[in-house]
Amino acid sequence: MQPTWLRELKRTMLAPERFLAAVREKGEMLKYIPEPLRTEELCLAAVQQDGRMLAYVPGALKTETLCLAAVKQNREAMQHVPPALRDTIGKDLKS
Repeated sequence: MQPTWLRELKRTMLAPERFLAAVREKGEMLKYIPEPLRTEELCLAAVQQDGRMLAYVPGALKTETLCLAAVKQNREAMQHVPPALRDTIGKDLKS
């Protein structure tokens, strides 16, 4: 059994609001957050700050909205857009 202080430390250190604040300040922080803890909100905040962080977004979270936000922030992110969304994202950028 873990000591109470260790359980409390884990709970506060892995608090979602800490991760969100970190990626809002510096999108690059997304790559240091364990993948199972990367939420759509967290990933969107990261790519809005640094579009290249789309490379660290789990595939299931790479929606049209999220990918478009990433590519608008940094065109280099297009290389990390799933092939099925590339045409749509390209059209959205032109309009």
